[in-house]
Amino acid sequence: MSKEKITCNHIGISTTDIERSLKFYTEVFGARVLKAPFEMSSKDSNPEALERRQDIFGKHWGGMWLAHLAIDDGVGIELFQFTEPKQEKADDNFDYWKSGTFHFALTTSDINKTMKAVEEHGGKLRSSLHELSPGVKVIYVEDPDGTVFELLSVTYEEMNS
Repeated sequence: MSKEKITCNHIGISTTDIERSLKFYTEVFGARVLKAPFEMSSKDSNPEALERRQDIFGKHWGGMWLAHLAIDDGVGIELFQFTEPKQEKADDNFDYWKSGTFHFALTTSDINKTMKAVEEHGGKLRSSLHELSPGVKVIYVEDPDGTVFELLSVTYEEMNS
């Protein structure tokens, strides 16, 4: 039996303001816009697309804005702004004690510059900058909607080898 090749494809992020988030991810991380924000709704003429979206999001889904971006290594970022039901900002997106995904991580070649850019573009530093070992720095931050992610100065393999 051959081993299948598995790679990270994309990260889906919901936002209350897709234009603000588009600006944040392009200006802070240099993400490239593959598809600018476009609207999708339950009024779409394509019944297969509507059935697919309601299968994924539930029968209460009625509409959203969606944009597709990519970062330097080709991993995608999908930005979703749901319009029906209306997108709500969570008070705190860091329920780490509950099962499920509670953050994603990005590697940056200049962690101090990236931290500054996060704050300048409406995000915030969630933790202090920690140096785990010489040259291995880590900090938790948030985008303007409170989506939590980790910034690292090295790749995952470099950090754990």
